[in-house]
Amino acid sequence: MNWQLGYLNVKKINWILAVMALVGLGLSGCKKPDKPVDSVLVNGVSVDMPKFQKAFATATNPDIQKLMFDVDQGFRYGDYGKATAAMEELSNKPDLTEEQKKVATDVLEQLKKLPSAAPAAPAQ
Repeated sequence: MNWQLGYLNVKKINWILAVMALVGLGLSGCKKPDKPVDSVLVNGVSVDMPKFQKAFATATNPDIQKLMFDVDQGFRYGDYGKATAAMEELSNKPDLTEEQKKVATDVLEQLKKLPSAAPAAPAQ
């Protein structure tokens, strides 16, 4: 009689473990999708770099590509003067689409705010 009780308990435990495993697998797939990044916040200034990169992703003109690289590198490494100068030159290119002109102008205005928003250098 004792072996029957032990067998029933093991069977119950196996069922409980199986149900818990299925619930765990079901919950692991319930993740909200990542929200696309709209802008980057730098020292309180919102800069639409993802929008800029998307608008100019199909550019094939080597001059535009170089200016895009300069804007990106200047922004990434905190050289906002370089990024702003490259963006000014880029926004004045005659062969940009209307969307590219608008994005370039918007991001240029955002980049111009960065030097004044930069935190003060720590005292030595």
